[in-house]
Amino acid sequence: MHENFPVQSGSVRHRPPLCGVLGWKIGEDGGFCATCYSGADVEPWAGQPAFFLKHDGRGHRETSPARQPKPQFVIEARKEWPQKAYHRNLPTSRNAGAGAFRRTSSKKAGAGTYGFVTATRKVAGRRNTKVPKFQLKHLRAVIGDPTALRKLDYEFLLAVRIAMLDSPVVIKKWQRDKEGKRVKLPVQRQRSIVDVDRKMTLLRHMLRVARRKKWMVSDPFLDAPKTLITPGDEKKRRRVMSFEEEALLLAQCVEPRAHLRIVIIGLVDSLMRATEFFKLRVGDLALDSRNVTVQQMNTKTLVERSAPMSLRFARELSAWIEARHLSAPDQLFDFESVKRSWATAKREAGVSDLRIKDLRRTGATRLYRVGMPIGEISRILGHTTIGMTYEYIGVDRDTTGRANELLDAMHEAHETQVSDALN
Repeated sequence: MHENFPVQSGSVRHRPPLCGVLGWKIGEDGGFCATCYSGADVEPWAGQPAFFLKHDGRGHRETSPARQPKPQFVIEARKEWPQKAYHRNLPTSRNAGAGAFRRTSSKKAGAGTYGFVTATRKVAGRRNTKVPKFQLKHLRAVIGDPTALRKLDYEFLLAVRIAMLDSPVVIKKWQRDKEGKRVKLPVQRQRSIVDVDRKMTLLRHMLRVARRKKWMVSDPFLDAPKTLITPGDEKKRRRVMSFEEEALLLAQCVEPRAHLRIVIIGLVDSLMRATEFFKLRVGDLALDSRNVTVQQMNTKTLVERSAPMSLRFARELSAWIEARHLSAPDQLFDFESVKRSWATAKREAGVSDLRIKDLRRTGATRLYRVGMPIGEISRILGHTTIGMTYEYIGVDRDTTGRANELLDAMHEAHETQVSDALN
């Protein structure tokens, strides 16, 4: 399934457990695993004990030569690996997903070989630890000094929750100072219940692990007389972009913000999450059938799904791909965020209280208004329950206006019916 790259003169150096991840065995003619040389063009582990695979197929533990550069054929092979991995639906690097590579202990596979396991879905753990680490940093700041697990009772956790609610969120924003210069100044705002609940959820998970490890006698979250996590008190966001606001924003999508146009149209018409949208490849787009395939490992629920492609979105995609000469394995976008351009476009258009994530809700609400069943909308959004979709669809002035018209028509029909009965 995988190619063997020819070996130049001398030994081929590998460092376990990276050698053999492509699943082939070194033979007498030798071979080379391209993924073992990811990273810099100079071997980073120079001077450390390493394994050499001789032409006899046996591993020899020796000391690596100092700062041995990669051969040129290794560099070229490494450049070709992402395209080959894309066509085979494989990870593009040795650390692309937990459990992507696993050593085979079976004797039939041969001593010293490594089997390849295709990453179809996440089995355990997290794909990203950035957010939990940030939440844990705030929890440590609130709790303070190291605290024994036996002291973590309901009263202590309640005090932690109240302390987090009382602590404001401090962010830095670009503002004008007294001299008119643009500087970043700290701005405080009230911490939301959603933020506190997410951190309390992380703390609950940590204590459950401690309870499972027998480090704690009881779980204070289970023994609490009142719940410490209150999702019902969270303020649900219902913001929906109107057609007038969309026109104002699209009018601001000119250089140097021309790339924002395809993002706004794409997020509204495809109903995709921003994290899914920015990870699209050209091969995920079916311009003829106007369909977008959201890959499994890019979704929030780890379930592959199809997203719609409107006619205007298809035109934007065709122009985008043609202008940049992109092919199937290529990443569709060379950026992962439009935070600055989005903020500038909103400011110039005079649109406030609108976030990137509201564009997905806008598309779902528009489909619901034109009569698409709520169940089909839920499937397109990738929601696991239809109740989540009911909470997701926004209500704005147009919705209440239609409700007023329906109520007026109902009362008018009733009054007409009563008057006809009396006459």
